[in-house]
Amino acid sequence: MAFRSTSKIDPLTGDAADAWSAALPLAFYTTYLCLECWDNALEVQLSYDGTTFQDAFEIDVDRPWIIPFQARAVKVKNKDAGSTSRYQIAGLD
Repeated sequence: MAFRSTSKIDPLTGDAADAWSAALPLAFYTTYLCLECWDNALEVQLSYDGTTFQDAFEIDVDRPWIIPFQARAVKVKNKDAGSTSRYQIAGLD
């Protein structure tokens, strides 16, 4: 299976807090998401419409995920309270 080239990329980067972030909007409906974190594990919630979010899942440190998902927004949270989880989430189309 071959992937088509990406025409749009919308990167979100930052440090995840100990509580869930506000909804982080993406500039367009994604075809794929690339998620990665450093320092500590990250919990992520995805939303198709920007308001209703799915159950959280965990991204392990230095283990990037590329998943097919039409997202409009994401929420992030540091898995281990009191520590820092730097992250990068790129929406691809």
